[in-house]
Amino acid sequence: MYCLAGMGAHISGMVNSAAGADYRIALDGCPVACDRKTLEKAGLQVDKAVVITDLGIPKNHEFEWSYNELDQVMEATIAGIPIMAGAEGCGCGCEGK
Repeated sequence: MYCLAGMGAHISGMVNSAAGADYRIALDGCPVACDRKTLEKAGLQVDKAVVITDLGIPKNHEFEWSYNELDQVMEATIAGIPIMAGAEGCGCGCEGK
């Protein structure tokens, strides 16, 4: 996880750190896609972009989500992400599943 404000401010250490990530996910609240656009403007490839309103979760400023909505976001975020591990797996015991 990296500081989005640091990306937007082009703080070199933060951008360089994020550039070294194996996989970058932009998690945006709406189709304006501030997260994705900020990362791209900093010269970083976005490997996956999730837009929460595309999941049917309305944008509001209350920040009170149900467990079902949180599960939806988590599932959409991790769906299709390749496992970033060596031949031995990630070490968590999932054996790549």
